Amino acid sequence: MTTPEQPSQYGSGYVFNQESAAEMARLLLQDRLINEAMKGLIPEQTKEDLQKIHTLLDIGCGPGGWALDVAKTYPHLHVIGIDNSKVMIAHAQEEQKMHNMENIEFVVMNALQPLSFANDRFDLVNIRNAVGYVPQRSWLKLLNECYRITKAGGILRLTESDSLGLTNSPAYEEHHRLGTRAMQKFGYGFSPDGSTLGITPMLSWLLKQAKFTEDIGMQSYFFDFSYGTSFYSSHIQNITLVLEAARPLLLQSGVCTQAEIEALYLGALKQMQEEDFRGMGYLLTAWGKKPLVI
Repeated sequence: MTTPEQPSQYGSGYVFNQESAAEMARLLLQDRLINEAMKGLIPEQTKEDLQKIHTLLDIGCGPGGWALDVAKTYPHLHVIGIDNSKVMIAHAQEEQKMHNMENIEFVVMNALQPLSFANDRFDLVNIRNAVGYVPQRSWLKLLNECYRITKAGGILRLTESDSLGLTNSPAYEEHHRLGTRAMQKFGYGFSPDGSTLGITPMLSWLLKQAKFTEDIGMQSYFFDFSYGTSFYSSHIQNITLVLEAARPLLLQSGVCTQAEIEALYLGALKQMQEEDFRGMGYLLTAWGKKPLVI
């Protein structure tokens, strides 16, 4: 019998229901938001650098939004996307067939298990928004696998955020604080107190621990999703879907009651629709290369 402290579905994978149509739609929306906020798919790499990349792995690809965009934009690349959700991969495969794309493939694979790829396979390995499915204890295991399958001189890039954004909505901020506390209770993120997800300060350290020690770089991004901005409608939709999906996580963590969740949810929706609503989102991409000489 599971307990609130350690329910079977948390601490060992994706914290939301990744088989749901709502989560699939949210992930596709989130991919578009991140691409727009970053003003590109792999913006930290120069055109010359990208021409040297021929094989790319997208870990935790979900319904394939980012991987498909990369394959369309850079036809010289061979892209592989992996995810442990059969539903997500099936959607990505249908999109691939619809667009008749031959330089991309999607495979069902659990990133928390040893990866079914040969050593030194990829020029670039991409991981985005993994804090929601990689527990703290599993990060180095995953990145060590990335090291094994990356070619010498190849790149590992990580893009993460510590929150959905900072706002002036009291209800949203409290709901978000409870969410990150719940995540911490189940072993996700690196925050010592659960006040945030605490992942971005750890990215360069994780790269170094996994021996991606050459040319480590970091690039931050921000986007304004205040009322009336171009990001407002789409990101509020994303936030709303997250707040809805987080109900089971909050309840099973014991950080609040059902009544408290509903009150905060309705309060956040109301406050985010007000004309004086302000919000800023932040992302950090960190990357490093596997040394040519080991």
